[in-house]
Amino acid sequence: MPGYQADNTEEKNMATRLISREPKDPQELYKEALENASAFNSRLRYERRLRIPFIDAQTGIAMNDCHLWISKLERRPGQTPHYIYSYPAKRWRKKKRPPPTERSSEVKAAEAEEQISENMDTMETEGVPPEESEADHTRKLSQ
Repeated sequence: MPGYQADNTEEKNMATRLISREPKDPQELYKEALENASAFNSRLRYERRLRIPFIDAQTGIAMNDCHLWISKLERRPGQTPHYIYSYPAKRWRKKKRPPPTERSSEVKAAEAEEQISENMDTMETEGVPPEESEADHTRKLSQ
């Protein structure tokens, strides 16, 4: 059973590698966990930014990008001995948007003129003089 012994030695090597690992300082473990969580959140934010805006199925609200996660660049050393990191305080403020305005009468008049000129152009291409209406033109064609 030489194959079995080879497998057994590989298992022993793996076990010795796991056992021989030196225990880390709890603060180092905490820092590593924070950095891993930060990297995960950054990756998640980036992926979500590519899919935004999306509509939440339960609420029907369109979700937008947010700045809940703070970048590593803003990270500072802790201000007291029991804090590892600290971040600058930022107050959240809702973006101010102007109230919706009704369309002015000038815009409506301009659109009406455009529509009239388009109708006139189509009538001219069909050979209808501008003085005649479409109803008069259809009556003449039907006779």
